[in-house]
Amino acid sequence: MFKLDAYISLLTQQPPSLQREELSLSLTSTFGQWNAYGLDVFFRRWPSEPMERSQYRICDLALGSQQPISPVILVEDLQIRMMGVTNYVWILNKMRGSPNPNLCVSSEQRELISARLKRCKLQLDGMTSIWKEPEQHKMHIDFLLRAYSAREEPFHEDWQKPVRDRFFSFVFSATMLYHLLNMHIYADVHNYMQSLPVVSSPGVTPANLSTTPPINNAEIHDWATSQDARIAVSHAILAYRVYGSTTSSPSDLKAEVVDPIAHMTIAAGAAILWTWIQNNTSPCCCMNLPIAGSLDFGFVPLGAGKSPEVDHWIRNGGTIWLHGVHLCKCNVDVWLSPFAAILSHGAKKWEIGNVFAQKLWSQLGLQRSV
Repeated sequence: MFKLDAYISLLTQQPPSLQREELSLSLTSTFGQWNAYGLDVFFRRWPSEPMERSQYRICDLALGSQQPISPVILVEDLQIRMMGVTNYVWILNKMRGSPNPNLCVSSEQRELISARLKRCKLQLDGMTSIWKEPEQHKMHIDFLLRAYSAREEPFHEDWQKPVRDRFFSFVFSATMLYHLLNMHIYADVHNYMQSLPVVSSPGVTPANLSTTPPINNAEIHDWATSQDARIAVSHAILAYRVYGSTTSSPSDLKAEVVDPIAHMTIAAGAAILWTWIQNNTSPCCCMNLPIAGSLDFGFVPLGAGKSPEVDHWIRNGGTIWLHGVHLCKCNVDVWLSPFAAILSHGAKKWEIGNVFAQKLWSQLGLQRSV
């Protein structure tokens, strides 16, 4: 319920209905979602259940006042911490653009909220990195395998593979949520989504998208040349890369954990990139090859805080590339079409997110393909 409320708030720009203080409940056991398959299974798995989890409350995680220790933390716990930021995102959206200088959002406020999300992302990266060295993290991996086991049992053949897939499916959704929340912190996502071109309407093809009149708004122009815009753009591109990466491709996700947050994130990323490129004053150099030392987002690490090149670009600006394609107005069809294709594919495949997808089609001006 808390997750659904947070998603609806992000999608509709309405305040969350559930207050974080109301969730004064202990963290669920690792049996909470996947292990309910009979008393015989319960008695086999109960002795390994970490009792430390009962010491933490959901409201404390959502408020950021308490952080569980790593050995007993689940991906869902990190999602709770990140979804607790939804309240701040709604407040920032209301304060953004206010004529009252006392209500303007300061860069320190945004950085404080983003830093909380970054701590969650670092923990998430740590949980995924342990699988690269299984011998050194055997106890932690065993805990995660037990926590994400459903019908799988150790005496089943190749039982660990579906459990790992389930774990990384949750990691994928949490990573997309991380990027979406950061985009909302540093950009007026809802306003920009209203300004996206109609990609799939009759008579409008990707080839002539670059002729669509740019948004004539001084405030948006100021944003497009700011450091905030470059932070939002970096999250939009990295979210796109996460979506298409081989380790977290939605085509590999189990149907039981398909999450609509991925397509909400892709839609927000498309809106931010479109608005930034249409209002950015950087000179176009798309006919040239990337020069030595230029930033190509297609090759930067996906982990949080692991790319000094991205940090340098955020501070100083400049041209950027994605797998050798320069992000500029001239080749907008090259980078915008994949975003539209992802949304089209998602409307047919992601049944759980159908309600969210319908809203996105309406906001983006896209026609759902048959």
